Amino acid sequence: MAAQTVAQYGMAGTDGNIDVIPRRAVTVGLEEILAAREIHMYFLRNWHSGILRRALFGPVTPWFSASYVQGHPNVTVHMPKYVAAVPKVNVILNVTA
Repeated sequence: MAAQTVAQYGMAGTDGNIDVIPRRAVTVGLEEILAAREIHMYFLRNWHSGILRRALFGPVTPWFSASYVQGHPNVTVHMPKYVAAVPKVNVILNVTA
């Protein structure tokens, strides 16, 4: 695995502890994922809230390939409450006359 990939995984998934990241990996394509008997999806970060909603409730489209899990018969979703919560929308209107 490239050093840049290890560094990115370390920042995003292990709070900087790159020693726990495997140095070898296997890439699995969407066809293999959808052929699985079970799919487990994990949404653990605040920003995953939008990804979760788009994957599970948005239109099924090749532009967002995770949306294809909507057609799978056995999907389990794992997430903490803060990811499941309705997103807060901060809107700042700058109205000039």
